[in-house]
Amino acid sequence: MSYTPVVTDAWRLVRAPFGPGAVFEEQKDKPTFWIPWAIVTVLFGVMQFLMTPFGREAQRLAMQERGQTLTDAQLDRFATIGLAATPLVTLVLMVVGAALIWALVLAVGEDSSFKSAMCITVFAWPVAIFQQLASFGVLSMRGVQSITAPADVRPSFGLDLLLPADVEVAGFLETVLAGVNPFSIWTVAITAIGIQVLFKLSGAKSWSVAIAAAVIGLLISAALATAFGR
Repeated sequence: MSYTPVVTDAWRLVRAPFGPGAVFEEQKDKPTFWIPWAIVTVLFGVMQFLMTPFGREAQRLAMQERGQTLTDAQLDRFATIGLAATPLVTLVLMVVGAALIWALVLAVGEDSSFKSAMCITVFAWPVAIFQQLASFGVLSMRGVQSITAPADVRPSFGLDLLLPADVEVAGFLETVLAGVNPFSIWTVAITAIGIQVLFKLSGAKSWSVAIAAAVIGLLISAALATAFGR
């Protein structure tokens, strides 16, 4: 297909969650990243803005737990800083994800390209936006008054929901279980297909690399969340 900057990449981002094979086939010779990243960043920023009332309440409660009280002006300032940091946050997360894919492809003895790894990562990100939409829907139905603890701003769709109500698990394990959900599995599938198409790996190797990258990323996220008490 002919390439029209922004338009083509936006359409690819729409198609990627439902037909990743075709999207990656179009980019075998010239993987793209920067324009899709910019589009994803804008969409993610919009979702962050919509989540602002819930995020402000979670921030207020988090500071209360530390014995501090924030004014509305301070909460607004934190929200503005968070929105302004969105491009950097998405870029760092994508670079980390791509680095894992790049390193793991090398580890299985295949040639690896960081640009291709970045392409795979950015075109898997629409799923994260879908998860944000789902979270926003859940929180909107519950209302801001439902935020009674900082963790309430992140509705779970994962395996932790299968735990009995009277069972308590460590924060690290709970975060890991929450990270195994339909959205993360969907992301792994897109990643595996991207690896198979762009790196020309076998199906088994592609899935192994995609799953390993997801597991490592989840363990890092859980460790950071536990360390910062989230």
